[in-house]
Formats: sequence, structure tokens, C-alpha cells
Amino acid sequence: ASNAATVEVLHVLGAEDSFIVRAFRGRFLRIALRGALVGLAGALLLFGALEIWGMFSAGAASRQSAAFLGSPRIGPFGFGAIFALALLIAGLVVLTTTLAVRTHLKKLSL
Repeated sequence: ASNAATVEVLHVLGAEDSFIVRAFRGRFLRIALRGALVGLAGALLLFGALEIWGMFSAGAASRQSAAFLGSPRIGPFGFGAIFALALLIAGLVVLTTTLAVRTHLKKLSL
């Protein structure tokens, strides 16, 4: 919604709809990838630290830490799932952006 005026100006100036969609999709993909990278780095640091703590600390196996943290070890599958989730989120941003811009352009064409 905040970019509706920009879409309208590009449309009025004669830019093709496919150009407008590609421009916004690329811009928001870069933003989504940066956000996914920050979230991915945070998750990897957190779960990596918990994995290392679990391997080298006797306190990690205590009942108190199990009650507080549960089982924080996620293993290789968990780390792969974090990567996949970051890519899925970026893909959803691209899809949402594409649909939103196309919908707005259809409204302008009516």
C-alpha cells in the first residue's frame, strides 16, 4: 500500500506491467533475503551455541536445564529446516509482492 503511488506513476508513464512487477519483486526479494539472512544467522548462533553447550557441559544434561530448555539440540535436520524456512519466507515475500502489484495494476487498468 505504501508503494501504490509509485506503481501508479510508473503505470501512467507507460511502463509495462511486467516491468513494474519485476522491479518490485526484485526490490522486495533483496529485502526479504537480508531479513532471512539476519534471522538465519541469529537462529544458527543460538542453536549452534546450545549444541556446543550440550556437547561440552555437564550442566546441559541436568534435570534443571531440561526443565528450562527442553531439548534444545536440533541436529543436522533442524539446521537444514532453518535454512529451508529462510528460503520459504523469501519465496512467500516474492509471491505476495507479485500478487499485490498485479492486483493494483489491474485496478488501475479498469
